Amino acid sequence: MPTTKEKLKAGEWISAWPDETLKNEQEIAYKLCQRLNQLERDSEDYKKTLVGLLGSIGENTVIRAPFFVDYGYNIYIGSNSFVNYDCIFLDEAKIDIGNRVWIGPGVHIYAVEHKTKPEERAMERGVTVTVEDDVWIGGHATILPGVKVGRGSLIGTGSVVTKNVEADSAVGGNPAIKLRSLSWR
Repeated sequence: MPTTKEKLKAGEWISAWPDETLKNEQEIAYKLCQRLNQLERDSEDYKKTLVGLLGSIGENTVIRAPFFVDYGYNIYIGSNSFVNYDCIFLDEAKIDIGNRVWIGPGVHIYAVEHKTKPEERAMERGVTVTVEDDVWIGGHATILPGVKVGRGSLIGTGSVVTKNVEADSAVGGNPAIKLRSLSWR
């Protein structure tokens, strides 16, 4: 019989009140975030804490505290990326962020969804979010579960991204819609 963690990893529905294993892993991530949010950004301890918190972090990537996650180990960030202050990444599933991605302050990325019927809302599942290379996400944007943001795209400030974003596109609004195509290449 699969464990709750294995079910979550497989994208199956689980109780939002997780078992002891997941509670412990959330507590570890919480403590690492608390530590990170108290350290000097350029210190070796800060870098070591980030490496211990995340699944992986590329060279020359900067994450400014405060920064919050559910587990941390499901977050993969490429090289030369930047995550500004006060971001929240709920990583019940993989959050895969490419290279040279710029993320504004207060951005939320949700790789988790809940059932919507009142009597079922305590059920959740992880749904992967992918942000490809060379994306810019404006401050206070929210990216919802299952979304793939294509390479070279721009997400407008305050947007709520509910659907996949084509490569080299500018989107904005709530819900975000395509505003125009971009010609980077």
